[in-house]
Amino acid sequence: MDSLKHSLWEKSDEGRKGITPEMAQDIVNAIKDQQGSVSPEMTRLLESLQKDGATLSKDTFRQLQDAARKAKGAGLDLGVKPEIEQSLLQDQDETPGLPNVN
Repeated sequence: MDSLKHSLWEKSDEGRKGITPEMAQDIVNAIKDQQGSVSPEMTRLLESLQKDGATLSKDTFRQLQDAARKAKGAGLDLGVKPEIEQSLLQDQDETPGLPNVN
């Protein structure tokens, strides 16, 4: 997963480009290798991320929040900066705290 993380970070120009279709496919392949399949929720999230690019819509941000909460609830490390994790875990009614979120 570390090699995927570094590859995605590089391909996205340190996050400036968002998620490209190629990057989404890399993520799908990694999930399939690790878990055998990709959930419908993850598929929808990846589609939204590709569509939004570097500027996330509120809907995509809420999908990220849902995924982050589920992962955190399962005891997983989100692997993001503390301020981003805080934004992802805050109440959905609050204004998203990530840069480039409409």
